[in-house]
Amino acid sequence: MKVIQIGVGGFGRHWAGILVRSDEVEVVALVDIDQTALTAACEECGYDPGICYLSLDQALRQVEADVLVCVTPPAMHLEHATAAMQAGLARPL
Repeated sequence: MKVIQIGVGGFGRHWAGILVRSDEVEVVALVDIDQTALTAACEECGYDPGICYLSLDQALRQVEADVLVCVTPPAMHLEHATAAMQAGLARPL
């Protein structure tokens, strides 16, 4: 299953670490509005910086994915889930 994770600061970095160790998913994009958080997640979890995006819209246009893992503030969940579903992702998680 190909995954886009949005939100990699704080609690999101914890999830990035879990996903990178999973045999069941391939993280195809990490998204955050904070470049520092993206860089830290890549360094800490071993992700390729080439999968990092500063906007969900850009990631949705450039990669094929099955699901969205949304680890952003709750007030943003509806916007992010809606964008993912409109882009054809099967189900936001």
